[in-house]
Amino acid sequence: SSMLREGMIVGMGNSMLDLIGHVSEDVLDKYNLVANNGYLAADEHMPLLQELMEKYNAKFVVGGSVQNTFRVTQWVLGVPKVCTIFGGIGCDQEGKVLVSKAEADGVDTQYQYINGAPTDEECIKNLLY
Repeated sequence: SSMLREGMIVGMGNSMLDLIGHVSEDVLDKYNLVANNGYLAADEHMPLLQELMEKYNAKFVVGGSVQNTFRVTQWVLGVPKVCTIFGGIGCDQEGKVLVSKAEADGVDTQYQYINGAPTDEECIKNLLY
């Protein structure tokens, strides 16, 4: 670990925030979804997202290949901020959650904050039952 330093590993990737919840088959049918698939969040999913949070105790999880790779790398190395990610996020609650969760895992976040653009625009929502 003496050879490791902050910012030694740098990556740029999609700033994803996954929402994971365990739901019944009825919920999948209601929103015309297939179990164990990922979906890009769209306007028609907003009622589903609210329902997941209120009724199913769904959890936000940092997603995206670069962020997930860096989270695991940080866990293995045990030295904070060796990995630095660059990406773009919105100036919204989801962006705050994303930064908080990534930094809690030891990843140094250097996001560009974009006014008027939602963090979740490209966010994949995972539905498992």
